[in-house]
Amino acid sequence: MTKNTKTKTSKAKKKTAAKARPVYQVEITRSGKWWAIEVPELPGTYSQAKRIDQVETMAREATAITADVDESSFDITHRDRLRSDQSCRAS
Repeated sequence: MTKNTKTKTSKAKKKTAAKARPVYQVEITRSGKWWAIEVPELPGTYSQAKRIDQVETMAREATAITADVDESSFDITHRDRLRSDQSCRAS
C-alpha cells in the first residue's frame, strides 16, 4: 500500500465515522391524559405530549434544544415503560 493509498483510506474512514448519527434513548410514561417524556442521557431534558403520535416530535425538539443541535441531526429510540422498545427514525 502506498502512502497516497493510505491517506485515501484514512479519509474514507473519517467520512464514514462522521456520518454516524447520535441516537438518544427516550423514556416515555403515561401520566393521566399526557405522555411524560424524559431523555436520561441529557439530564434535565423533559417534555410531554398529549398523544402518542406527538412523542417523537416533542422529544426531538427537547433533545435538540438541550444538546444545541439541529432536530434532524440525530435519531430517537423510545421505550414506553409499559410496552417493548420502539424506534423512531428521522425521514
